[in-house]
Parts: sequence; structure tokens; C-alpha cells
Amino acid sequence: MTPTDFVKIKSLKLYEIERMADTAVDSAVAAITIDKLTSTPECVEQNITLPQITSDDAEVTWTSSDTSVIGNDGTFYGSSKATDVTMTAQITNKTDSFTVYKDFRLSVLGEETVKLSKTFDDNSMNVTVKNNSSDSLTIKVTVGVYNDNDTLNTAKLQTVTLDSKAEQTISFAGITSDKSVSIFAWDKDMTPLTNVLQ
Repeated sequence: MTPTDFVKIKSLKLYEIERMADTAVDSAVAAITIDKLTSTPECVEQNITLPQITSDDAEVTWTSSDTSVIGNDGTFYGSSKATDVTMTAQITNKTDSFTVYKDFRLSVLGEETVKLSKTFDDNSMNVTVKNNSSDSLTIKVTVGVYNDNDTLNTAKLQTVTLDSKAEQTISFAGITSDKSVSIFAWDKDMTPLTNVLQ
């Protein structure tokens, strides 16, 4: 035959092949649900639970689409930026090796450029500011104090310059633990560096 020749097919029969029910694998697939891995699939922040064996006849092995963020064993490593990780369960019948794959998509929020945390003394609130970036940053920390009806009563601002990976605690006098506060950080161009801490 040459590349210009044609083959004529006189008849073609298609058959549907239906697999027999595999009770062990099917029940394992049904048993593994996303809530068994984590209660917060949209915002994973810690190690997740990965079922390994769901019955005497079926076993489960796991593969992560990004082991630098979540390992094949469910260990959480985190990420510097928001990313999705797919955990794939390979569910296999131990007797006949019949295998089914089931995917679980998990979201990991990126590490904030600046991390804030708060504590209180007798008559002040202390805010610890940590620079998670690889650059030195000038950070403007704003604290809004709210009345009982959720209206802004006062706002206070302090500026701190931190080297990469450094942290510092700053104090806001007169703000006590009974106050409703919102705390957030900006850079020198007033670009938000954090989510709001309350």
C-alpha cells in the first residue's frame, strides 16, 4: 500500500461492554467524600485526612497534583500564592486489580504578604506585624474602633518598616478587649497587604 491508497471497510460492528458490578470498589468510591478529607475544601490551611483502606477488598492510594503544597500523604505545606490542588484517590480491588479514580479539588489560599495578630494589655491593644515577603516593606497598620451599632468611632494609624521575614509588635493605647475593632495593613501606595483582622 502507498500513502494514497484507501481501505474500504465493508462492515463494522460496535459492541457495548458493560463491566460487572464491583461491590468493593463501588462502596469505597461512595464512602470517600470530600468532607472526609477536610471540612474546609475551599480554604485548606492544615493537614488533611486521606483514607487508605475502606474495606477488606479495596484499598486506596493518593496522589497530589502539587506535592509542594499538599503532599501525597495529606501533609499541608502551604503556598505563597492562591492555588488549587487536586487529590486523586486510586481505589483498587485487591482481588482482581479493578481500579477507579476519584478526584477532589481543594483550594489553598496564598500566604498574605503581611500577617497580623493581636493581643491586649490592661489599656492597650498590641498588634504583631510580620513581613512574609522577600522584600523590605513600609507597612501602614490601621485600626478602626467601632461603636455598638457598628459605626466607626475612631481610627488609628501607625507605620512600621520591616525587613524580609521580620516581625514587630506595635501598641495602640486606649483600645481594650471589649472594643469592636478591624485591623488591616497597607503599603506606602495604600495597596492592601492583608485581609481584615477582627
